[in-house]
Amino acid sequence: MIIGVVGTNAAGKDTAAQYLAEKLGWPVFSMSDELREIARSRGLTTERTTLQKLGNELREKYGGDYISKLILKKYSDDFIISSIRNPQEIEPLKYSERFVLLMIDADPKIRYERAKTRMRSIEDSQTFEEFIKAERYELEGSGHELCLKPVFEAADVIISNDGTRGELLGKLNEFMEEVKNEQVELG
Repeated sequence: MIIGVVGTNAAGKDTAAQYLAEKLGWPVFSMSDELREIARSRGLTTERTTLQKLGNELREKYGGDYISKLILKKYSDDFIISSIRNPQEIEPLKYSERFVLLMIDADPKIRYERAKTRMRSIEDSQTFEEFIKAERYELEGSGHELCLKPVFEAADVIISNDGTRGELLGKLNEFMEEVKNEQVELG
């Protein structure tokens, strides 16, 4: 089985992916980590904007599903994949016997505060207006660009993460139970 974890910026998708991996004993593969590896091999920085441009370039040159195919070559058993940014990246994953796409979302103001707290990159230090503008860019892309809106629309399950970490983990436990009991309709 493959569980895809997607979500808005700072919604908790990495926390969700790591928690599911720990509970299930499965590896996690991140599309962003794969891009970081490629960027480093090319002598590029690993800032968010650089990775976005690199991802767009690779999807344009090799096809929208290029990064997900790289990950599928590395692992074919049960695993979790995160940071899916384009609907074409989902396609190869759907060929798995069992694939479920989980979306993590939260209120934009909550996500903005989380992004400011984590300060993972220079982009996390922006104003709320810049945060929303950057999100719109990621949502509305087309072709081989970042294009999150149709990825989110393809989600089989949506979990709202407006509360505490503990509340999120509780919702993830419910999700795992539903998957285990085959109560989740797979995509």
